[in-house]
Amino acid sequence: MLTYTEVTFRARTLVSTEAHVFSVTWSPDSSHIMYRLQPNVDEESGYFPIIEEIVAVDSGTVSNTFTHPRMPESETVWTSQGTLFFVNKVTANVSSSKALWRRDNSEASIATLIAFGNTDDADGIVGLGVDSLVAVEIASGLDTRIDIVDANGKSFTIFETKEDAIAYMTWDVKRVAEGRYVFAALRSSGVTGEPENIWSGSADRGRMGALTIKLSSHHGWFTGRKAPISRSFHWKSSDGEALQGIISFPPDRDLKNLPTVVVPHPGPYW
Repeated sequence: MLTYTEVTFRARTLVSTEAHVFSVTWSPDSSHIMYRLQPNVDEESGYFPIIEEIVAVDSGTVSNTFTHPRMPESETVWTSQGTLFFVNKVTANVSSSKALWRRDNSEASIATLIAFGNTDDADGIVGLGVDSLVAVEIASGLDTRIDIVDANGKSFTIFETKEDAIAYMTWDVKRVAEGRYVFAALRSSGVTGEPENIWSGSADRGRMGALTIKLSSHHGWFTGRKAPISRSFHWKSSDGEALQGIISFPPDRDLKNLPTVVVPHPGPYW
């Protein structure tokens, strides 16, 4: 027999200050909360230094004040080993590329750039809940991949797009055993005309996996016959820089003398 018991919850203020609270992250043991403080909510305020602090849930004691040169591009991931990971620009410049940074959970902590930001962009991170490991979304040319990265910046790839795409930060990874990972993502393909659906897959350390199991069947009305055909292409600019692009065209037209719209894009990295 089920019985109903009314429980009253009362909100308790842990931090009250003249700033806006952003990006709340729990400690692995749920005893502390990490948060960021920004003086204003406008877009420009994110380009200036912001403070990150930790508050104890039981006592409200604030500690570990850390200053980021600008608002990080991701939430902070707090691992069971006390390592803090986040994605941020390589420099404070707005046009800088994005890299994976880490720092330890101490008052004297210093942020260290450990991976990416040179020829590819770190876009987002997910904590795996074990050791000092995170899964990182990487934008490299036209492709997206997911790497497992440790606190020293050593990484290996468990998934990479190929004639398909995954939407930004619409994926998750979990380690289910030593060296074995399962992942899921919102996948689509402009090459095959496949609409967005949720897929899952698995990978072992040192072996790249694939999204092999379709978990949803949305957008059934949208068939490949209705979609434009998309292809990637590559060329070199006048100064020798390798560039990539995507061309989309109607499926039932002769590809000759068609009106063309060109959309320049400065990414994924700068």
